[in-house]
Amino acid sequence: MLNLWLGSERSKALRVQGHLVIVVALLVAAFGVFGTFTVNAATVNVSPSGTDSSTCGGGTPCLTIGKAITNAAAGDTVLVAAGIYTEQVSISKSLIFTGAGAASTIIKAP
Repeated sequence: MLNLWLGSERSKALRVQGHLVIVVALLVAAFGVFGTFTVNAATVNVSPSGTDSSTCGGGTPCLTIGKAITNAAAGDTVLVAAGIYTEQVSISKSLIFTGAGAASTIIKAP
């Protein structure tokens, strides 16, 4: 139980502490416990008409999904265009894959 004595130094300190708790609670509610994080994820493109000598940027896609995985950083999106890709891929980082659909984007084992 908390006893407050009006006019005493102790009650003034308790009121200040109470206000501080309210301010912190409002900040946590407004911004979340850890604040806001910005992630700068990139998109790495793959196309049957691409080349594996590129860095797989928007205008110059990679030829293989494996090269795109190598060039991508964790959290990036690998955008795979329609086509048949004859390769075996190994994914060792967290990536997002987007294809043109199951009927038109095919990965075939060699």
